[in-house]
Amino acid sequence: MILSFLYNLTLLLGVLCSLPKWLWKGKSKKCLLQRLGLSLPKVKQGERTIWIHMVSMGETRAMIPIVERLKQHYPDAELFFSSTTETGHQEAQKSLPGGADYFFLPIDFSWTARRLVKRLRPCLLILSEGDLWFHTMRAVRKRGGEVVVLSGKISEVSARRFSRFPFLAKKLFKEIDLFCTQNEEYAFRIQSLLSDRERLSVTGNLKLATPSIHLSQSETASWLKTLGIEKGDKVLTVGSTHPNEEEEIIEQLREFSDYKILLVPRHPERFPIVKKLLNRLNQKNVILVDRMGILPVCYQLSELAIVGGSFLPGIGGHNVFEPIQAKIPVLFGPHMQSQKELKTLVLDAKAGKETSLQTLGQTVKEVLQNREVLSENAAQLASIGEESLNKTWKALEKHLP
Repeated sequence: MILSFLYNLTLLLGVLCSLPKWLWKGKSKKCLLQRLGLSLPKVKQGERTIWIHMVSMGETRAMIPIVERLKQHYPDAELFFSSTTETGHQEAQKSLPGGADYFFLPIDFSWTARRLVKRLRPCLLILSEGDLWFHTMRAVRKRGGEVVVLSGKISEVSARRFSRFPFLAKKLFKEIDLFCTQNEEYAFRIQSLLSDRERLSVTGNLKLATPSIHLSQSETASWLKTLGIEKGDKVLTVGSTHPNEEEEIIEQLREFSDYKILLVPRHPERFPIVKKLLNRLNQKNVILVDRMGILPVCYQLSELAIVGGSFLPGIGGHNVFEPIQAKIPVLFGPHMQSQKELKTLVLDAKAGKETSLQTLGQTVKEVLQNREVLSENAAQLASIGEESLNKTWKALEKHLP
């Protein structure tokens, strides 16, 4: 009880501090009401309810093949999809059709978690990566449901924090029935936190199994026209960028004036800021892509991808496997601590390179000169996702209702 009270208090203080920022960012009314637990999802109660929670766009797309198998094997199941971000919410509605409802996960207050779980009555809650919520997981298990984590991971920093408070860590991980990790390194960090080693399974990263987009000739022509690209233009995509990265990257790419450069910021609320930046820099070949959900399309149209969130400390990198699925080389910065496995896969397969902001221009030149070889390596690497999917499904099947 004391632990739950302190956790609720911490969450409440966090909400009070974050609310002005949410309002400033222009969060939708639906997002705010649901995050605050003031609006619950609609329920058409069936006998078999499965609740799948994904943080943002990447985790949502990674869940597509699992959801397809769930629909195939359990056509009568009611599937509910929750997200933390607006981009994840929009992607779920687009990529995971046929759900009973799509909603924003409420803040993990004990009373909100109980109300939500009472409404949904899930027999299974599926979480992705490291997004663990104590009250929500406990409420599901108290009502007889199970909790499964897919593509699970835990950073070195988080592992050290958990080791300082083993009692709290074991309380949290006690509420997980199955933890599927991306690799052995994550499994090693987690095994001391799980009371039963049988609840841990190394199954791989579902992002490797994310379905790739294949554009027809007419679709390609349509997208080129939409993005303002002429037929025959050479294209580079700079995706998932953050503040202070764009200007430096554009400066490094100034010599590639014969390329159209598609710039796709990570967060939509930054589109106006980046537009002003581009107007100031006056670099005509850089095109701001101010729509969410079309980054995979941009990669399909490109010869090379540069993935942001990795050139400056504090973010930890983003999904560098998306360009690989488009069978193009990928470049990223030195700060990839949140994407170590994907980074290692890409570098070992020689399908991309790590570089710094200072050497980015030179690295782009080298990769373009050797593009055919790196593209072939990317195509070979793109085929490994099926193994991760099959291992994950085999582990998950034992916990399906």
